[in-house]
Amino acid sequence: MIGAKLRLECRIVREISAGDHVIALLGIARLSRPSVVPPVVFHASAFRSLADS
Repeated sequence: MIGAKLRLECRIVREISAGDHVIALLGIARLSRPSVVPPVVFHASAFRSLADS
């Protein structure tokens, strides 16, 4: 996977009916990430960078 900051391999733990939708609860089976990229932060519906302290 070229350019990926994070790769998650997941399994379905549970499926929950929600009206005309189904919510899938996932469990992480394997996680891999390159060590040279900054952390992945998801906040306010967007991927963001951490500010320098």
